[in-house]
Amino acid sequence: MDFLYSFLLSSYSLLLKLAAPFHSKARLWVNGRKGILQQMKNEVRTDKPLIWFHFASLGEFEQGRPVMEKLKMLHPKKQLLITFFSPSGYEIRKNYALADYVYYLPVDTPKNARIFLDICQPELVVFVKYEFWFHYMQQCHKRNIPLIFISAAFRKDQHFFKAWGGWFRRQLRLADHYFVQKQSSLQLLSSIGIHQASLSGDTRFDRVSEICSAAKPVENMEAFARGKPLMMAGSCWPPEEEILAEWFAKNHSQYKLVLVPHDISSGRIREIEKRFSAFKCLRFSVFEETLAAQANVLIIDSIGMLNRLYRHARYAIVGGGFGSGLHNILEAATFGIPVFYGPQTEKFPEAAEMKNSGGGFTISIANDLMSITQSMDADELAYNQAASASKQFIESGRGATQKIIDYIEKSGLAEA
Repeated sequence: MDFLYSFLLSSYSLLLKLAAPFHSKARLWVNGRKGILQQMKNEVRTDKPLIWFHFASLGEFEQGRPVMEKLKMLHPKKQLLITFFSPSGYEIRKNYALADYVYYLPVDTPKNARIFLDICQPELVVFVKYEFWFHYMQQCHKRNIPLIFISAAFRKDQHFFKAWGGWFRRQLRLADHYFVQKQSSLQLLSSIGIHQASLSGDTRFDRVSEICSAAKPVENMEAFARGKPLMMAGSCWPPEEEILAEWFAKNHSQYKLVLVPHDISSGRIREIEKRFSAFKCLRFSVFEETLAAQANVLIIDSIGMLNRLYRHARYAIVGGGFGSGLHNILEAATFGIPVFYGPQTEKFPEAAEMKNSGGGFTISIANDLMSITQSMDADELAYNQAASASKQFIESGRGATQKIIDYIEKSGLAEA
């Protein structure tokens, strides 16, 4: 099975190399790994202890960030090395100020794993959520390097829990501890004999709370709103935009709309402008107050603003719930506003929990959004109850970071 696993990874790497000339993200993935081990050998210092955090992408980075920052605060003399699998994480966070080193993760082969760990010699390794790279896990185990997973999430349809999943289950046993988000994950691990696990919750609750506390107003939002409430579409895709276009056609006199597309390429921005051509659209990159006074739709064509923009909204609709993968609904909820999202949320338990709390709402068609917002606009008490439920949902989920830090400190995994 080791051979098959390595073969599949090598095949995946080859496919990306073939796609690189034609696909920008594949090109970043491939080019970012060229000579990466030699670069590390030239740069990484071995005279100071080092902690290694690995993330799939930007979302997992935000999930692990509270733990990283707390560890760095407690152990300021230790080096922090960060790796990413995806360009969408690396390209945005490659200059993260708290890290000593930020790299793409070399492809998970036995040779790469050995060389990587020979170079960086971490005293503690932290993987986030789903990042099961088995050759790295095997090498950490062989070298007695503590490896923990944080905000881990398991589902019964994963290969670990299939009758044929024995090899995968053996790999899971190589980790020292799993901090899981849900009781169901803890039960699944226990069912296959993995007991080095505990329920911590989701560190994203801590992270979004920090963001809310530190968030400053986004300049120009009030100039655009001009006293009207804002509908905020975060990380939106075409299905959300289609619903919003129909909703806005009937609500443009009462509301203004802010669209934050997941993809801000010029082609996508033009597509959005075409969809909302019945209204005056304005790109944030060319914002002027005189133009904003006439605009109905503001398109955010830059990155890094979304988690502050939500503070200006009356409602938020978060993208990905129609198939691409639901984006972070917690970022919106922490500002105490009702949050809408598409119906495909099976892999995102927080969506169901937030809906049950009264702060989240699933929508499938424009009429769903229409009826709920009309109802709450006609009954301010109902709106306030939904908004309060969102805020309380975030407050009740906090605390995962401290549980993980307590374990690391008490276990001596990051010695002073």
